[in-house]
Amino acid sequence: MAGAIVGISEIAETIRNSSAKDFGIASMFPYLDDVIRIADEPNLLERERKTDLLKWSWIDENTIYYYFSIENIFAYLLKTEIIERWMNLNQEFGKKVFKEFIDKLRGSFQFPEEYKLIK
Repeated sequence: MAGAIVGISEIAETIRNSSAKDFGIASMFPYLDDVIRIADEPNLLERERKTDLLKWSWIDENTIYYYFSIENIFAYLLKTEIIERWMNLNQEFGKKVFKEFIDKLRGSFQFPEEYKLIK
């Protein structure tokens, strides 16, 4: 296995020399424990759900201060793709998540007075 690791970085050396499940790099990557826990999930549908919830959480955490920016637009695009995928997989769950998404979107911002059409 050590011969399959390419590179001479600190991470590559740590992986080469570790026999731990997380290769000893969990402290370097905050989501690694979550990803490993999800990978161990035997139910495929539940694994997919947990993976998408982790993605959703990451998107929320990394776009929290990007109001009206391209980052926020892409975040909403990614979230709608997740919702669309789940509507095809599990229509009831997809509708629930979509409704929550729209409700959160409605209450998440207010236009400044000078940009409002109706005053």
